[in-house]
Amino acid sequence: MFCREVEPVRVTSKVQSGPSAGAIVDLTTVDLARAYGLDVSLLRSCMQRTPTERLWMACVNASDIAHLRRRPADYGLLLDRLLTDGIRFVLVGSMAAAAHGSAYIPNDLDICYDLTAENLGRLSSALMPIHPRPRCTGGPAVHLGADIIAANPELAVRTDAGDLDLLDAVDGVGGYRECLAASEPISWGNAHVRVLVPEALIISLEERLDLAEIGPLLALRAIVRLMVEGPAPRGCNLNLLGVVSPRSKDLSVG
Repeated sequence: MFCREVEPVRVTSKVQSGPSAGAIVDLTTVDLARAYGLDVSLLRSCMQRTPTERLWMACVNASDIAHLRRRPADYGLLLDRLLTDGIRFVLVGSMAAAAHGSAYIPNDLDICYDLTAENLGRLSSALMPIHPRPRCTGGPAVHLGADIIAANPELAVRTDAGDLDLLDAVDGVGGYRECLAASEPISWGNAHVRVLVPEALIISLEERLDLAEIGPLLALRAIVRLMVEGPAPRGCNLNLLGVVSPRSKDLSVG
């Protein structure tokens, strides 16, 4: 069971106009997501679907985006192949976030896999029919043997079914065993896929945060808030705050 709690974020802002001008107010996690420009109503709409429906939609949307970029992809088929071949893994990254309700469209499938020799062999065998090749070079298909997978803690490959990131550990969470303990099952056909819980996804994003991941991080924090406490009451009118993003000079994190 994953028991590490996500540290709450306290963000304050100064009211710019109106009767409360000059007052310092607290923004909730949901308020901060709105301030950044995220559509919280879209998050609520996504969360009304079942986890299976959210994961299926994420696979469809990610495949459609890949097709627009003239790349073959069928992320549902890729997930099917991994599960059918009995590979032990935990779904992490943007696809896992989408399964929990994030509206960000994934651009690949990230998994943290078991490092046992048996599992590495199964993973290698499952990938060969869909022609794995290095994503960075765009070269021809390669023989991705178990030894090659084991020697590369982070391996980004392109396959006929979509882009796949193979990870032997997740920042801030740990390896496969730790990810498994921090995951929950989601039904997928006749099987279940283990998916990293939102709290662990937040920790992993904060561990390696860059500007491109602020939006996904805020979305996950808002999802956790909505899941646990429901919609937070609005403590203030954001239009009076002059807030357009967390990078605004009027925002300070305490």
